[in-house]
Parts: sequence; C-alpha cells; structure tokens
Amino acid sequence: MISRLVQYRLVLLVLVLAVFDTLLVVVTQDNRSMPVDLYVARELQEKRPIDALVLPIMFAVSLPGYSPWAEMLVVFAVACGLLRRNWRMALLIGFTVCADISAALTKVVVARPRPTSELVTIHGLATGYSFPSGHVVHYVVFFGAIGYLAWDSAAARRGTVRRALYVVTACCVAVIGLVGMSRVYLGAHFPTDVLGGYVFGGIWLLALIAIDRRWLRSRWSQATEAEQGSAQVSARS
Repeated sequence: MISRLVQYRLVLLVLVLAVFDTLLVVVTQDNRSMPVDLYVARELQEKRPIDALVLPIMFAVSLPGYSPWAEMLVVFAVACGLLRRNWRMALLIGFTVCADISAALTKVVVARPRPTSELVTIHGLATGYSFPSGHVVHYVVFFGAIGYLAWDSAAARRGTVRRALYVVTACCVAVIGLVGMSRVYLGAHFPTDVLGGYVFGGIWLLALIAIDRRWLRSRWSQATEAEQGSAQVSARS
C-alpha cells in the first residue's frame, strides 16, 4: 500500500506537471508576448520614486544566476560538501546541474524570443531564448536544495547553530521569491517565462528531495556519521 504522504506528493507532482504542460502549450501556440505578460511587466516597471534603490537590488538579486557566478557557486557548494565529507550534500547539489541542463534544452525546443525594447524597458541585454527562465529554474533548484538541507539539518541541532540554519533557509526562500520579480523588472523575461521557471524548477526540486529522502539521506548521512565517529576515535587514541 502507498502511504498517505506519498499519495499527497504524487498528487502535488501531477498538479505541478499539469500547470507546466498548460503553460508550455500556451507559450508554444503564441511564441510572442501575451496581454497578461505585457500588463504585469509594465505594471512592475512603472516609474516610481524608489526606482533608484530598487534597480540595483534587482541587479544584485539576479547576479548569482549569471555565468560564471552560477557555476562557481555550484562548484563551491559541492566542494564544501566534499571537504566536510558530507557526501549527501555534495551529491544533492551536484544533481542540481541536471535541472539547468534540461532548462537550457527546453529553451531551445520552445524557442520563445525574449522581450524587446518596443514592448518593455530593458535594463541590460540578455541573450538566448526566454522560456522557461533559466535564472528562476537555477535559483529554485540550487537555493531550494541548500535551504532544504539547512532546514533538514536544523532538526538535529540546538542553540545558535539551529537558528543559523533556519536563517539560511529563510534567505534561500527570499532569494527564490525575489529572482522572479527581478527578471521581469529588468526586462529579461516575460512573467509567463518566470512562472514556467518556478514550475519547472519546482518539479526538479521535488524530484531531488524525493531522491534524497529515498536514498541519499539514509545511506550517505549514515556513512558520514560513521566516518566522523571513526575520526574522533582515532583522534582520542
């Protein structure tokens, strides 16, 4: 029998896949912008007194998603896991690259053009195709995996370390939420590109969490704990 929790996860996955399929059909039928895209983008880009403050913040939020920063962050996170002998962390973060590759391939298949200056205000030139947003996919999967690992690890910690792990999770959630706004605000993507990125990245993140809970967390966490225990015994003797 399938447990109720597994059933809920399967239902959630099916719903997310249905949303993405619907978006994919709509976008491929009309490969240009849709009225809702232009309305949301222009409302978000409407001139306001705080634009001088908002614009650099939006650039800063998007910066970690550009090459080579995105690749460097992944390599750094995997290296941290390897150096700490946290094989679970290294594997899970390493798997996030699969989401980036699949998003890039989806962009080529859909081949939706990016917004132009005739439609919205462009702050900085973005290249390549538009759907789904590669930034959003990367942030959801990469920062989502880091936030998930921090939240999961916090349960076994106490005091300052536990609070710090919760702060890491909160920061990851905040960055994931802000990146979608930044991509539309900067004129790099249509809102439906961003929505597609959240759904596409969400599918990958759910899959990675399922893999972690089914295989990585039990196997590699135990291996890490055993190695750390052996190291402590060796140090005492």
